[in-house]
Amino acid sequence: MSKRGWLGGLCYTLFRRARTVTAVTFVVAFGALQACGSDGLTGPNGEKLPKNFIGSYDASKINNKALPVAIFSEPDYTYERMNATIILALDGTYRAKMTSRQTIAGKVDTFIDSTGGTWALSGKQITFTDGADASVDHADWSEAGTLTFAEVEGPATNTYVYSRKP
Repeated sequence: MSKRGWLGGLCYTLFRRARTVTAVTFVVAFGALQACGSDGLTGPNGEKLPKNFIGSYDASKINNKALPVAIFSEPDYTYERMNATIILALDGTYRAKMTSRQTIAGKVDTFIDSTGGTWALSGKQITFTDGADASVDHADWSEAGTLTFAEVEGPATNTYVYSRKP
């Protein structure tokens, strides 16, 4: 019998094996991460995603004007977009929130619309499918970290530019 005794020997052997298994697991996991990391992120349909694509985007301009922006404006009625955010998740889902303000004959009301659903990337275009009503919207993505939507709102088509948050 060794100086450690049978219990000490057993503990020594178990800890030594645990260290070996942990070291091997770490090396295998690191190798797998390196292999995956070199290819970049992939989206829900297996498409290769551009660097810095996933994340939160804030509306920065509507029709080349900084927010808040009047979408409609008449003498007794004004409809303004105050802010908007869209979040793209790696699992292929999105969440969007938009704050608007309308003024009718001097009475001001502010309200928030939110939605969510799924997204899919094809080239530089993202297709958004609303989870509530299955409506579809499209945005162009640029390497500069922007999403650009053309939205038909009443008689006008408005261009929304969302910039990725750092």
